[in-house]
Amino acid sequence: MSKTYRWGVLAPGRIAAKFVQEIRELPNVRLWAVGSRDLERATAFAREHQFERAYGSYEALVSDPELDVVYVASPHVFHTEHTLLCLKHGKAVLCEKAFGMNAEEVRSMVDAAVTGNRFLMEALTTPHQPSYRDAYAIVQSGELGKILHINGWFGFNRSPYDPEGRLLNPLLGGGALLDIGLYPLFDALWFLGDPLQIQASADLTESHIDRSITVNMTFGDHATASIFASFYSAIGVGTYIFC
Repeated sequence: MSKTYRWGVLAPGRIAAKFVQEIRELPNVRLWAVGSRDLERATAFAREHQFERAYGSYEALVSDPELDVVYVASPHVFHTEHTLLCLKHGKAVLCEKAFGMNAEEVRSMVDAAVTGNRFLMEALTTPHQPSYRDAYAIVQSGELGKILHINGWFGFNRSPYDPEGRLLNPLLGGGALLDIGLYPLFDALWFLGDPLQIQASADLTESHIDRSITVNMTFGDHATASIFASFYSAIGVGTYIFC
Protein backbone atom coordinates (compact mmCIF):
# COMPACT_ATOMS: atom_id res chain seq x y z
CA MET A 1 0.00 0.00 0.00
CA SER A 2 1.37 3.44 -0.95
CA LYS A 3 2.09 6.00 1.74
CA THR A 4 -0.43 8.79 2.33
CA TYR A 5 1.18 12.21 2.49
CA ARG A 6 -0.21 15.00 4.64
CA TRP A 7 -0.07 18.22 2.61
CA GLY A 8 0.06 21.77 3.84
CA VAL A 9 -0.43 25.07 2.03
CA LEU A 10 1.72 28.06 2.95
CA ALA A 11 0.05 31.35 1.92
CA PRO A 12 -3.48 30.48 0.75
CA GLY A 13 -4.81 32.38 -2.24
CA ARG A 14 -6.15 32.03 -5.78
CA ILE A 15 -3.26 29.94 -7.14
CA ALA A 16 -3.25 27.75 -4.02
CA ALA A 17 -6.97 27.10 -4.47
CA LYS A 18 -6.38 25.92 -8.05
CA PHE A 19 -3.55 23.67 -6.90
CA VAL A 20 -5.68 22.09 -4.17
CA GLN A 21 -8.49 21.32 -6.61
CA GLU A 22 -6.04 19.23 -8.64
CA ILE A 23 -4.04 17.52 -5.91
CA ARG A 24 -7.12 16.35 -4.03
CA GLU A 25 -7.76 13.94 -6.93
CA LEU A 26 -4.68 11.91 -6.00
CA PRO A 27 -5.38 8.81 -3.88
CA ASN A 28 -2.39 9.24 -1.54
CA VAL A 29 -3.03 12.88 -0.56
CA ARG A 30 -4.48 14.06 2.73
CA LEU A 31 -5.31 17.77 2.93
CA TRP A 32 -3.83 18.45 6.32
CA ALA A 33 -3.04 22.06 7.21
CA VAL A 34 -3.13 25.66 5.99
CA GLY A 35 -0.81 28.41 7.20
CA SER A 36 -1.29 32.14 6.80
CA ARG A 37 -0.22 35.31 8.60
CA ASP A 38 -3.96 35.83 9.11
CA LEU A 39 -5.65 33.05 11.11
CA GLU A 40 -9.09 33.99 9.79
CA ARG A 41 -7.88 33.64 6.23
CA ALA A 42 -6.25 30.29 6.98
CA THR A 43 -9.40 29.04 8.70
CA ALA A 44 -11.64 30.15 5.83
CA PHE A 45 -9.40 28.45 3.25
CA ALA A 46 -9.19 25.28 5.33
CA ARG A 47 -12.96 25.17 5.71
CA GLU A 48 -13.63 25.79 2.02
CA HIS A 49 -11.13 23.17 0.81
CA GLN A 50 -11.62 20.67 3.65
CA PHE A 51 -8.21 20.84 5.31
CA GLU A 52 -8.05 19.46 8.84
CA ARG A 53 -6.03 22.23 10.50
CA ALA A 54 -5.40 25.97 10.19
CA TYR A 55 -2.55 28.04 11.59
CA GLY A 56 -2.13 31.78 11.99
CA SER A 57 1.59 31.83 11.15
CA TYR A 58 3.96 30.07 8.80
CA GLU A 59 6.16 29.02 11.71
CA ALA A 60 3.22 27.25 13.34
CA LEU A 61 2.41 25.46 10.09
CA VAL A 62 5.89 24.04 9.51
CA SER A 63 6.20 23.11 13.20
CA ASP A 64 3.32 20.64 12.86
CA PRO A 65 5.06 17.28 13.46
CA GLU A 66 2.50 15.35 11.38
CA LEU A 67 2.85 17.50 8.25
CA ASP A 68 4.84 15.87 5.42
CA VAL A 69 4.85 18.22 2.43
CA VAL A 70 4.32 21.97 2.06
CA TYR A 71 3.15 23.74 -1.08
CA VAL A 72 4.66 27.25 -0.99
CA ALA A 73 2.28 29.66 -2.73
CA SER A 74 3.54 33.04 -1.52
CA PRO A 75 4.68 35.77 -3.98
CA HIS A 76 7.95 35.12 -5.83
CA VAL A 77 10.04 37.40 -3.66
CA PHE A 78 9.28 35.31 -0.56
CA HIS A 79 9.85 31.85 -2.07
CA THR A 80 13.39 31.44 -0.81
CA GLU A 81 12.60 32.59 2.73
CA HIS A 82 9.56 30.33 3.02
CA THR A 83 11.16 27.33 1.34
CA LEU A 84 14.16 27.52 3.66
CA LEU A 85 11.79 27.76 6.62
CA CYS A 86 10.06 24.55 5.54
CA LEU A 87 13.32 22.71 4.89
CA LYS A 88 14.69 23.84 8.26
CA HIS A 89 11.75 22.05 9.89
CA GLY A 90 12.30 18.89 7.87
CA LYS A 91 9.41 19.26 5.43
CA ALA A 92 9.41 18.31 1.76
CA VAL A 93 8.63 21.33 -0.43
CA LEU A 94 6.81 21.98 -3.68
CA CYS A 95 7.47 25.67 -4.41
CA GLU A 96 5.36 27.64 -6.86
CA LYS A 97 7.11 29.17 -9.85
CA ALA A 98 9.16 31.24 -10.20
CA PHE A 99 11.40 29.16 -7.96
CA GLY A 100 13.50 32.11 -6.82
CA MET A 101 14.34 35.67 -7.79
CA ASN A 102 17.83 34.78 -9.02
CA ALA A 103 20.36 31.97 -9.29
CA GLU A 104 21.88 32.69 -5.87
CA GLU A 105 18.51 32.18 -4.16
CA VAL A 106 17.91 28.94 -6.04
CA ARG A 107 21.33 27.61 -5.08
CA SER A 108 20.67 28.34 -1.40
CA MET A 109 17.39 26.40 -1.56
CA VAL A 110 18.91 23.44 -3.38
CA ASP A 111 21.88 23.34 -1.00
CA ALA A 112 19.53 23.31 2.01
CA ALA A 113 17.50 20.46 0.52
CA VAL A 114 20.61 18.42 -0.22
CA THR A 115 22.06 19.04 3.24
CA GLY A 116 18.80 18.08 4.94
CA ASN A 117 18.08 15.21 2.50
CA ARG A 118 14.61 16.62 1.76
CA PHE A 119 12.55 16.65 -1.44
CA LEU A 120 12.41 20.05 -3.19
CA MET A 121 10.76 20.83 -6.52
CA GLU A 122 9.47 23.82 -8.47
CA ALA A 123 5.74 23.64 -9.24
CA LEU A 124 6.03 24.05 -13.01
CA THR A 125 3.35 21.90 -14.64
CA THR A 126 4.55 22.19 -18.25
CA PRO A 127 6.87 19.15 -18.61
CA HIS A 128 4.36 16.88 -16.87
CA GLN A 129 1.46 17.48 -19.27
CA PRO A 130 0.75 14.50 -21.58
CA SER A 131 0.46 16.69 -24.69
CA TYR A 132 3.79 18.30 -23.90
CA ARG A 133 5.48 14.94 -23.45
CA ASP A 134 4.01 13.75 -26.76
CA ALA A 135 5.35 16.84 -28.54
CA TYR A 136 8.78 16.29 -27.02
CA ALA A 137 8.80 12.63 -28.12
CA ILE A 138 7.89 13.61 -31.69
CA VAL A 139 10.66 16.20 -31.88
CA GLN A 140 13.21 13.84 -30.33
CA SER A 141 12.31 11.07 -32.79
CA GLY A 142 13.76 13.13 -35.62
CA GLU A 143 10.82 12.54 -37.94
CA LEU A 144 10.38 16.29 -38.42
CA GLY A 145 14.07 17.00 -38.82
CA LYS A 146 16.17 19.17 -36.54
CA ILE A 147 14.76 22.25 -34.85
CA LEU A 148 15.54 25.46 -36.70
CA HIS A 149 13.63 27.97 -34.59
CA ILE A 150 11.27 28.21 -31.62
CA ASN A 151 8.85 31.09 -31.22
CA GLY A 152 7.00 31.31 -27.88
CA TRP A 153 4.68 33.87 -26.35
CA PHE A 154 2.43 34.54 -23.36
CA GLY A 155 0.46 37.73 -22.91
CA PHE A 156 -2.69 39.25 -21.50
CA ASN A 157 -3.95 42.78 -20.97
CA ARG A 158 -3.72 43.64 -17.27
CA SER A 159 -5.97 46.67 -17.09
CA PRO A 160 -6.28 49.02 -15.30
CA TYR A 161 -2.64 49.64 -14.47
CA ASP A 162 -1.95 48.92 -10.81
CA PRO A 163 1.63 49.59 -9.64
CA GLU A 164 0.82 48.22 -6.17
CA GLY A 165 -0.58 44.91 -7.42
CA ARG A 166 1.47 41.71 -7.34
CA LEU A 167 2.26 41.68 -11.07
CA LEU A 168 4.03 45.05 -11.17
CA ASN A 169 5.15 45.61 -7.58
CA PRO A 170 8.94 45.27 -7.11
CA LEU A 171 8.44 44.44 -3.42
CA LEU A 172 6.41 41.36 -4.45
CA GLY A 173 8.74 40.14 -7.20
CA GLY A 174 6.62 41.51 -10.02
CA GLY A 175 7.43 41.46 -13.73
CA ALA A 176 6.39 39.73 -16.93
CA LEU A 177 9.48 37.51 -17.10
CA LEU A 178 9.04 35.79 -13.73
CA ASP A 179 5.25 35.60 -13.90
CA ILE A 180 4.52 34.44 -17.47
CA GLY A 181 7.69 34.76 -19.55
CA LEU A 182 9.22 31.70 -17.95
CA TYR A 183 6.73 29.45 -19.79
CA PRO A 184 7.91 30.20 -23.35
CA LEU A 185 11.47 30.52 -22.03
CA PHE A 186 11.21 27.03 -20.56
CA ASP A 187 10.00 25.70 -23.92
CA ALA A 188 13.10 27.01 -25.66
CA LEU A 189 15.45 25.60 -23.03
CA TRP A 190 13.62 22.27 -22.80
CA PHE A 191 13.82 21.57 -26.53
CA LEU A 192 17.16 23.21 -27.37
CA GLY A 193 19.26 23.07 -24.19
CA ASP A 194 21.57 25.83 -22.97
CA PRO A 195 21.84 28.89 -25.24
CA LEU A 196 25.14 30.13 -26.60
CA GLN A 197 23.98 33.73 -26.78
CA ILE A 198 21.13 35.73 -25.23
CA GLN A 199 19.82 39.17 -26.15
CA ALA A 200 16.99 40.59 -24.06
CA SER A 201 15.05 43.83 -23.87
CA ALA A 202 12.14 45.06 -21.78
CA ASP A 203 9.49 47.74 -21.55
CA LEU A 204 9.81 48.97 -17.97
CA THR A 205 7.40 50.74 -15.66
CA GLU A 206 8.43 53.84 -13.70
CA SER A 207 9.47 51.49 -10.87
CA HIS A 208 11.70 49.54 -13.29
CA ILE A 209 9.50 46.44 -13.50
CA ASP A 210 9.25 44.65 -16.86
CA ARG A 211 5.69 44.80 -18.17
CA SER A 212 6.79 43.34 -21.53
CA ILE A 213 9.93 41.40 -22.41
CA THR A 214 11.55 40.07 -25.58
CA VAL A 215 14.34 37.49 -25.54
CA ASN A 216 16.29 36.21 -28.55
CA MET A 217 18.61 33.24 -28.17
CA THR A 218 21.13 31.36 -30.28
CA PHE A 219 21.82 27.67 -29.68
CA GLY A 220 24.12 25.01 -31.04
CA ASP A 221 23.63 23.58 -34.54
CA HIS A 222 22.44 27.02 -35.75
CA ALA A 223 19.11 26.84 -33.91
CA THR A 224 17.48 30.05 -32.64
CA ALA A 225 14.56 31.02 -30.42
CA SER A 226 12.55 34.14 -29.70
CA ILE A 227 10.08 34.66 -26.86
CA PHE A 228 7.71 37.47 -25.93
CA ALA A 229 5.75 38.03 -22.74
CA SER A 230 3.56 40.96 -21.80
CA PHE A 231 0.97 42.23 -19.35
CA TYR A 232 -0.27 44.66 -22.05
CA SER A 233 -0.93 42.46 -25.08
CA ALA A 234 -3.79 39.95 -25.09
CA ILE A 235 -2.06 37.42 -27.33
CA GLY A 236 -2.76 34.31 -25.28
CA VAL A 237 -0.14 31.60 -24.87
CA GLY A 238 1.59 29.25 -27.29
CA THR A 239 4.80 28.00 -28.85
CA TYR A 240 5.70 27.20 -32.45
CA ILE A 241 8.53 24.77 -33.17
CA PHE A 242 9.92 25.09 -36.69
CA CYS A 243 11.88 22.10 -37.99
